[in-house]
Amino acid sequence: MIAIPEPKMPTHNYGAPLVRGAGQLGSLLVIDGLIPGVTIPKGKWFSLVISGRRYAYLVAQEVVAEADGHATLPIWPMLRRSPPDNASVELSEPKMEGFVQNVVERSVRSIGSIEVSFTISERE
Repeated sequence: MIAIPEPKMPTHNYGAPLVRGAGQLGSLLVIDGLIPGVTIPKGKWFSLVISGRRYAYLVAQEVVAEADGHATLPIWPMLRRSPPDNASVELSEPKMEGFVQNVVERSVRSIGSIEVSFTISERE
């Protein structure tokens, strides 16, 4: 498991978000437990915990939480598993589970550093 770095995204307290209602599928996710009026920016990563596994998703459009703390998030990619009611939504500290693949390491001797690139494939 690895934290998803978001260097250009300000840290924010979103509350204690949870999935609102079982049986959700598609490109929208209804959540509650947010701080009323909090803005969730476009491009914000979050992890959805289903049966102890984390799945990473991206907020596709800016959303503002309603007065009762719920919001409907347009997400990418589409939900791969239907989350149960009250599944945990990690907005403040999103994480990804998976396997590191395609590791390429190059020495950049002129500046005395090493460049590493890789791909993380999510665990299914």
